[in-house]
Amino acid sequence: MKKTGIILVIIALITVGCGGRTNNNKQVKTDIIVSLEDSTFQNQNQNQTNKEFLITENGVDIFFIGKQIPFNDEKYSIVKELEFFEEGIEEPIYIVFKKEQKMFQIRPEYDYDTEQFTDKIGSITVFSDEFKTAEGIGIGSSIENFINIYPDFTTWYTYLGGLYVIDTEQYKRLQFLLDEKDYLKKIEFDSDLTELKISDFKSHAKIKKIRIY
Repeated sequence: MKKTGIILVIIALITVGCGGRTNNNKQVKTDIIVSLEDSTFQNQNQNQTNKEFLITENGVDIFFIGKQIPFNDEKYSIVKELEFFEEGIEEPIYIVFKKEQKMFQIRPEYDYDTEQFTDKIGSITVFSDEFKTAEGIGIGSSIENFINIYPDFTTWYTYLGGLYVIDTEQYKRLQFLLDEKDYLKKIEFDSDLTELKISDFKSHAKIKKIRIY
């Protein structure tokens, strides 16, 4: 198991996660559709159209970790949702659509000093299979293909979010998420992160989401 970034991963999963906390009392309500212009942001990215579908450690298309949200682009619409938890915390989530297709989910950064969510992108979860890494890995790619391209892979589980992850040292800030139904054994863990064997997954298991944090 690689050590780089594990603390950041654990913090991110506690606060924003990739599907949120696993609290059974969680409810989601749709709040607003964002329609704000950010011409400065658009101008900075107007020459990146050829990289529209590229997943990097910084983000995808015009959506980058650390950039201010919300923003708007003629290709996308953004729906803001609020997640309500038992302890009374409201967490904003931004769902990004292209036409009517769900493309990404954005969660904002959390400021531990103020104990408030900020207006900057903290993590992006990719749902659309249009977006891929430079090596062609994306949603729907098989684990066989993944390990052939990234032989330095590791697979692990965290109960913080209940995530089954395959990743690579080549992309230290990407998590390729697998379906728990493709894990053949009963999960057992005694720590935040538990290393898994690739042989314990179904041979046809595929990547279902990609998280950038």
